Amino acid sequence: MITHAGLPRELNLAAWFVDRNVEEGSGGRTALIGPGGATTYAELAGLVNRCGNLLRELGVRAEERVLLVLGDSVEFVALWYGAQKIGAVTAEAYTFLQPKDYAYYIEYTDAKVVVADEATEPAIREVAAERQVLVVGEELRTRLQEVSAELEPAPTTKDDIALWKFTTGSTGQPKAAVHPVHSPVPCSGSARTTSCCRCRSSSSGTPAI
Repeated sequence: MITHAGLPRELNLAAWFVDRNVEEGSGGRTALIGPGGATTYAELAGLVNRCGNLLRELGVRAEERVLLVLGDSVEFVALWYGAQKIGAVTAEAYTFLQPKDYAYYIEYTDAKVVVADEATEPAIREVAAERQVLVVGEELRTRLQEVSAELEPAPTTKDDIALWKFTTGSTGQPKAAVHPVHSPVPCSGSARTTSCCRCRSSSSGTPAI
C-alpha cells in the first residue's frame, strides 16, 4: 500500500500507470486485451500521447472537464489517460441514457469536449449544441494519425483534481464526487499491474475496465 505521504508531490496518473511501465522495461507486456487483440504498454503509451495531443488541439486545457460517454474499449482507456496526461479532469456518464440526461451531464460538467461512440453519438449530438463532440471510430483513428505520439505529462500534483465520479441519482439528480490525483494510487500498490485488463462489454452501461 502506498500512502499519501509516500507519494511524490508532482504526480500525473498517465505517467504513473502507463509511462512508468515503459520506462522500467515493461513496454512489451500486455496492458489491455480488447476485441482487436492485445495492446502492450508501449502501444498504449503512444496512443495515450496521441489522445492527449488531440484533446489539447481541440482546446482542452488543464483542469477543464472531458466527458466520456462510450462503451468499454482500448480507446476509452487511452482517452481517459490522455486527458489525465494534459492535466484535464475526466468525467463519465452511462451509455444508455436519454438526451435530456446527457444535457444535464454536459451542463453540469461544462465539458470542453464530449467523447461518444457510435451508440451514444445520436443522443449526444441532439443536445451538445456548440460543444465539441469527438466520436470513437474512423474519425478518431484518422485524427490521431495527424498528431504527435510524443507528449510530456502536465505537472499535476497529487492533490489536484483528477476525476469526477457521478452518483447514481437515486435520490435526485446525479452529483459528482470529486477525486484528487492520489485517489487511485494507494489501492494500486505500485505503478505496475500484476495482470492486464480485458476490455469487455458491460451490462451496466459504463466501461467495465
